[in-house]
Amino acid sequence: MYVTKAELIDRFGEATLAQLTDRGDTEPGVIDDAVLTRAIDDAGATIDGYLKVRYTLPLSTTPPLLRALAQDLIFYRLHVHGAPEEARDRNRDAIRQLEGLSKGTLRLDVAGAEPAAPGERPQVTGPARVFSRDTLESF
Repeated sequence: MYVTKAELIDRFGEATLAQLTDRGDTEPGVIDDAVLTRAIDDAGATIDGYLKVRYTLPLSTTPPLLRALAQDLIFYRLHVHGAPEEARDRNRDAIRQLEGLSKGTLRLDVAGAEPAAPGERPQVTGPARVFSRDTLESF
């Protein structure tokens, strides 16, 4: 889990989260914990999907960057009836940064966020080349 309910309340406010999690199953003005927990879990799964390509999970601590990205992903996903442009832009930027982390163009600088060992990546081998510049020189 990259972000807590308390951190989301601190960033977005309790009233906003109550409104965004309202699916008619709780009294108005109260945050639906089940909806919020599902959104937190979904954002975590998305982040893990990008990170596991390059990092050993779970991380020992949550870097501030991942906390902010999780918050943006969650806020966007809670808008089930259409997100405002700012939420869409933040979500798009979060995905771009996650892609950068996955490709190695952006790096986490935190203990426990060491890149996965090179031996864990697929090794590709094949037979010697049949055609090369030397063998095709006379053509």
